[in-house]
Amino acid sequence: MNASRTRHLRRPVAALATVLALVAAAPAAHAADEPTPSVSPSVNASATADPSVTATPSATATPSATAAATPAPDRPAARSAGIAPAGEAPAGDDPSQEALQPTSKSTLAVPVSAVAGDHVDATLTVTSDPGTDLSGTAQLLVAGKAVGKAVDVTGTGDATVTLPVPTSVTGTVGAYQLTATFTGTPDSIDSAADAQPLTVLPATLPWSLVDENGKAVTNPISSPEVYGHATGQLPGSTVHAEVFQDGKRVNDDELGELESADVAADGTVDVPIVTPVLLTMGEDDISKDQTFSVVLVAELKVGDTTTTLRSASKDLTVGGLKAPIDLAVDPGPYRAGEGVENLVRVSISWIGFTLVAEPQDIADMIDAGELKIYVDGKALKAKDVDIETADDETAVVTFAAPTTAGDHTVQAVLEETEPDFRSASEVGHFVVAPSTFDAALLDEDGNEVTEIHRGQELEAVAAGLLPGTKVSFVLHSSPTTLGTATADEDGIAAVAVTIPSDVTAGDHTLVVTATDVLGDEHVEKVALVAVVPVDDPTGELAETGSNVAPLVIGGALLLIVGAGLVLVRRRRA
Repeated sequence: MNASRTRHLRRPVAALATVLALVAAAPAAHAADEPTPSVSPSVNASATADPSVTATPSATATPSATAAATPAPDRPAARSAGIAPAGEAPAGDDPSQEALQPTSKSTLAVPVSAVAGDHVDATLTVTSDPGTDLSGTAQLLVAGKAVGKAVDVTGTGDATVTLPVPTSVTGTVGAYQLTATFTGTPDSIDSAADAQPLTVLPATLPWSLVDENGKAVTNPISSPEVYGHATGQLPGSTVHAEVFQDGKRVNDDELGELESADVAADGTVDVPIVTPVLLTMGEDDISKDQTFSVVLVAELKVGDTTTTLRSASKDLTVGGLKAPIDLAVDPGPYRAGEGVENLVRVSISWIGFTLVAEPQDIADMIDAGELKIYVDGKALKAKDVDIETADDETAVVTFAAPTTAGDHTVQAVLEETEPDFRSASEVGHFVVAPSTFDAALLDEDGNEVTEIHRGQELEAVAAGLLPGTKVSFVLHSSPTTLGTATADEDGIAAVAVTIPSDVTAGDHTLVVTATDVLGDEHVEKVALVAVVPVDDPTGELAETGSNVAPLVIGGALLLIVGAGLVLVRRRRA
């Protein structure tokens, strides 16, 4: 026999009579709405009744049975017997009885934010009716899933427990929703707290320099597409760059509005770096390398509060602006005043990019005085320079050759201000052909000879010529070719000659003719006096000369300088 039935049998026999009396007293209206309760004759009258169990109503109760019932007892007595008085629902079916069961309320307190890696505790407070046993367990949940271990709860009427937030949450940057549940005994006092937000903020702002493809870049940077790539940041926050030079922050007024970037859901962000750096260069010499310090700043907003997180600084070097100038000079030779041709090509190289200037750009720079042509170290005026097009990237610059013969230098120099900038080509050389040269007869000691003798062996020399010039030496009055020579790379032509044995006494002229590589012919004359011994039976005075002692009138002296010969003409006295 089970326990439930045992409790029924323990009811007093008097309870059965009370039930019958109550049934008899029920109003007729109640009887019309539902069957009148009655006790089946099969119930054992001597059984003990359980006050918690409501008697089972009979489906066949009759008026005659009701009339024979004992008069209804008073309501307090009925309740004390566990029986609901007439007009009241049995105790087990009354909703107000359920409301009397103890309940609880759980409240969770969580910090609004915490820094990643910090220890964080949540506090759960459970309250109930005074005297209610709140024995049970508390469990922390994140996004509806249990995290960490359950914590025992003990208390009467109210209880408070600490729930450590596990490092799986506090160690990862992000926004979380935390809640907690209380499970008690009996289960009617179970409760759950409302969700509370917890934002885990980054402790650091690690970052690196990358290009547009996310690849690491080195200094000096080789592309304007450079970003500060940061990781482990709070999604939705913003990050911008601050630029410093020489320990001083560059004002936002100079930079303009710095561009910021939003942190993606995975905690990464790419902040543009180069644009603010370029703007800081101002009026400095941008041809020099510039070094800057860059710091990333994250703005972390939690509710109505915004905090900032600064990164460690990194040095960023921007290579100086280079403007290589290719200068190709036609070395000549040129006749004095003839246009010297220079093929000029200017290109701008900076941060991995090269831009070649067009001929019109070169012309504009020359006209503006930004690109100057220097000849022998002196800048030509723009009006003295002509510009033509050689190809899409090259201009031909021409100017009048100097009147001075010999080697000359030319250089193209680009000069800018605001910001300061200077770039120069290599120095080119060109040659202007001489219109005159020096000539002389020299003895074996290198001394100039103006008095000649029959059969005398001398050296005929011409200097100051273009290399490759053809030179002839002819003795007049009766033209006699003494010899020919070609000017070497030093512009000197020399040949051994012998004075004819039949030269007549008196004045003679050495005519030196030089034909240069341009086809131009130049002539120099050297005055000579031929001396013939007086006892020479055939010696006759020339119409223009005599056999007197030689007169040193002037001439040329050949000096040995290093490994070359330099001919210097002395002025006549």
